[in-house]
Amino acid sequence: MVEIQMTYTSMGVRVEVPIRQAERAILAWAEENMHAPKMGKQHGRITTERGDAYYAHIPSLRTFIFHKVFAEKIKHILQRAAIEYAFQYKLTEHHPERGTPYSCTFDNYGFSMVESDPESRFYYQNEVVDAASDPNRPQTIFAIQTGRGKTKSCMKSMVKRGTRTALIHRPSYVPKWLFDVCDDETGLRILRDEVLVCTGVQAIYDALEMGKSGELDRRGIKVIILPTVSLQRFLKEYINTAATNPVDLDTFYDVLGVGLVAMDEVHEHFHLVYMAGIMLNPPASIEMSATLKPGSSKAFIAERYLERFPMEYRISIPIIPVVDVKALYYRLDDKKFAWWASKMTPYNHKLFEGKLIKENLHLEYANMIWDVVEKSFLKRYQPGQKCLLLFATVAMCEFFTEYVKDKLSRDPVFHPLMVAKYNAGDSYDDFIQADFSISTPGKAGTAVDKPGLVHMYISTPVEDQQLNEQMAGRPRKILHNEWGEIDPTVWLFHAYNVPKHCNYLNARQKSLKDVVLSFRIATSPYVVRKSHAHSAASSRATAALHRNDFSKFSRKHSKGVSRRRRRR
Repeated sequence: MVEIQMTYTSMGVRVEVPIRQAERAILAWAEENMHAPKMGKQHGRITTERGDAYYAHIPSLRTFIFHKVFAEKIKHILQRAAIEYAFQYKLTEHHPERGTPYSCTFDNYGFSMVESDPESRFYYQNEVVDAASDPNRPQTIFAIQTGRGKTKSCMKSMVKRGTRTALIHRPSYVPKWLFDVCDDETGLRILRDEVLVCTGVQAIYDALEMGKSGELDRRGIKVIILPTVSLQRFLKEYINTAATNPVDLDTFYDVLGVGLVAMDEVHEHFHLVYMAGIMLNPPASIEMSATLKPGSSKAFIAERYLERFPMEYRISIPIIPVVDVKALYYRLDDKKFAWWASKMTPYNHKLFEGKLIKENLHLEYANMIWDVVEKSFLKRYQPGQKCLLLFATVAMCEFFTEYVKDKLSRDPVFHPLMVAKYNAGDSYDDFIQADFSISTPGKAGTAVDKPGLVHMYISTPVEDQQLNEQMAGRPRKILHNEWGEIDPTVWLFHAYNVPKHCNYLNARQKSLKDVVLSFRIATSPYVVRKSHAHSAASSRATAALHRNDFSKFSRKHSKGVSRRRRRR
């Protein structure tokens, strides 16, 4: 008689199968059904490969971890394997008990716990916070439009629950959340010493040791920040070393004294969000995202979304459109460049920008964007208003930052305006305060709220529905004593002689039509031509491309590849 252990956690089910035949049966089903499809290439052809696994297989322990919705399926596989391989087994089920979290108070918050004005766009928070603070509610998903106060709703729930909170989000959002919980006058206003940031795998092990020894309680830690990359590496290391690893995943949050897990922008790094849910037995959780609808081409991911974010735990409110979108078509004068961009499979705008710089097209490209900025943002500029420009690469961000500084330095009116780049290692505070902020979609396209943002310029063609909605949701409706009521504008740039740019713009219009005030498309007279890079900014941009320029190598003594070989 073989004894099989099945342990149910808050979101997952762990199965320990000491018999090889049962392990193989479960693994065969999982490999066929629980891997995300991934695009690959073979002999120049696009193929579908096996991608990320949405389950955990720990060979050293002969253990699997799945989402709990698959518990009955696993039982059925075990029954069939027992019949096929003629073995008997006893299934023992376990339900771990939850520990008592560390109690704390957030009594210095700078916001009102109750919205009293029924006309306020934040009035909905009263009902949402009450639901999220219900001790019998295991999970709450804020599927709420950008700019409607998901962060504030989360912080109000933290105040009401009064327990230590774990914040899980991308590493690039750490400065933003530190500002929200510590420095923002309208935030939680807790001390910086009351926040523990676990950067790296070793920092997570250290936090667990501090939890066991009671040091977290002695230090009065109220918030623990777990960046997604660090947590993913921790889980990967656990899978590889589970036989000798002292960590008990079932009590991970109990050891840390955590009573609430808050995850921001859960559509990003979704694989980690899913795996952390099924592996770490989270207590009450709050997940936040304005875009919980994967594109129509992501059927597998859409199913995982429904498992990880059940509809009965989602809270959503009607969308209030606040943004006008204006899309401009421009033309690439270099036909070879346009042909190259059209044939790129799959399309990659980072390579597009890299070739712009390499072919000395970037200066005219910057002139085009700057002309639009002058005619829109600077023409009606009032002190305190800000704009945000997004490029695909750090190299283009660096070039355009120097370009704008050079333009402003020679302007008699706008020379005092502040310009800041926001990439890895750059200051978040400078980014928020700057009149001109320059970044990438991955860094500033989501989860960043910039007060006073009236114009946003997006040079990157994007097809992904979620990212398009996130980027278009960065500007907020402005009600100002001096400016009056302003609906921000988002500007998009697409090359009309690159077919994929046209396809992406059509996809953008389709995905944004219900969440923006208007979406207008115009063919502009702008033409991006090749120019001789002669400015200091241009030379720096060229130097920023850390890539071998193979055109510098002589082909004189190289035989190359024969025509016959190329035809093959």
